[in-house]
Amino acid sequence: MLFKKFHYKTLLYLLPALLIFLTFNVIPGLTSLLLSFFEFSGFETNLFKKFVGLDNFGKIYDDKYFWIALKNTFLFVFGAVFIQTAIALMLSILIFFWKF
Repeated sequence: MLFKKFHYKTLLYLLPALLIFLTFNVIPGLTSLLLSFFEFSGFETNLFKKFVGLDNFGKIYDDKYFWIALKNTFLFVFGAVFIQTAIALMLSILIFFWKF
């Protein structure tokens, strides 16, 4: 084994990144998941007023705006991932073969 002793200084260096990750990713994600089981309009001060369980997920299939938003999300992801990757690949090939 290369390292026999555990160094607590390593955890100290990782702590800022862990706090940022928890603050901006984990906590909002868990809050959104929790709010999905309640009736919530976005303008109320009492967030956990009425528990509706899985009814919110059942309403998704009848909502036309959900399917429009889902289609737009897939189009955005397609554009962001595939088109940007293709452009970046072409630019990197152009730079690589550029003759000065």
